[in-house]
Amino acid sequence: MATLRALLLRIVLLPVVLPLAAILALAPVSRLLIPFLYRSGRPTRAAWLINRSWSWLASMGVLPSRWPGRPVIGPATLEVRGRRSGWPRSNMVTWVEHEGDRYFVSMLGPRSDWIRNLEAAGGDAVFRHGRRRKVHLEEVPVERRAAIIQAWYRRTYVSTRYHFGIDPKAGIEEFERVAYEHPVYRIVFAEKP
Repeated sequence: MATLRALLLRIVLLPVVLPLAAILALAPVSRLLIPFLYRSGRPTRAAWLINRSWSWLASMGVLPSRWPGRPVIGPATLEVRGRRSGWPRSNMVTWVEHEGDRYFVSMLGPRSDWIRNLEAAGGDAVFRHGRRRKVHLEEVPVERRAAIIQAWYRRTYVSTRYHFGIDPKAGIEEFERVAYEHPVYRIVFAEKP
């Protein structure tokens, strides 16, 4: 039933979502919008609404499980228990495949809510994309983050460059410089994806 629902949602929503995403990804458009979506490193109400929408599309399996190109990236909704409320909190995230493993990179740094909730939950979370899978996220040491951030950033820079301020073709030393500011987590699935 869930598969049929996701298929119907794809048929209805993808013709609208993909062209809209392509327009938003254009450099002139994203350059104009990003400052209105994030202020002082925090999402505005508009960004919150857009993130909620993308999160719902990813969790329902409407978005493709992986985007074409190299390195392989894909959307997912990460659900983590809230550190204060105890209620599940969901965030849209993009994973990157690097040397055979999947990773999440924190675009907003170590003080973002999903990172603080993840730390409080001991790294346990739920990966949602069409179905729910339990995962454990292992923090990658700072000295190993740069190559992963570089791979992720080269595929996501249109929407993340505001937070990094690095040329996507920059050398590894630029990514080593910002690695301590952006936590990276290796995704360990309870069962194989």
